[in-house]
Amino acid sequence: MGDKEEGGDPRFQWVLRQVKSAYRNLNVDGSTFAPTEEDMILEFLDGSTITTLWFSESKGGLTVTSSTPANVRKGGDKTTGYLYMLKTSSDPVSESNYRDQLVVGDLTAGLTPLDHMARVAHEISLPLIT
Repeated sequence: MGDKEEGGDPRFQWVLRQVKSAYRNLNVDGSTFAPTEEDMILEFLDGSTITTLWFSESKGGLTVTSSTPANVRKGGDKTTGYLYMLKTSSDPVSESNYRDQLVVGDLTAGLTPLDHMARVAHEISLPLIT
């Protein structure tokens, strides 16, 4: 597909760079995702029905889903963290300011979202302001 090729859709390429940065031990490129996963990413960027993407490492490589994984609320499975992307609105993401329209974050393996937030506040934010 054209979106996977070098110089394709800059939004898709940006998503790939974020995933590659988060999962350095995997060989992430345009062929990393199954066609249905690539379609989901493109629907996330172009449509209004998908507002969040979740990426996680699995035995087969990398998994992408648009629904919150069930074990996230329970603290994950202790071995796999998650990378997530949120749209700041339900509008399609434009090619000119996609960096302002997308928020990227991660959840540490084995922590609930609230525990993760408390850890980030304590270990990162608090030292910066004191």
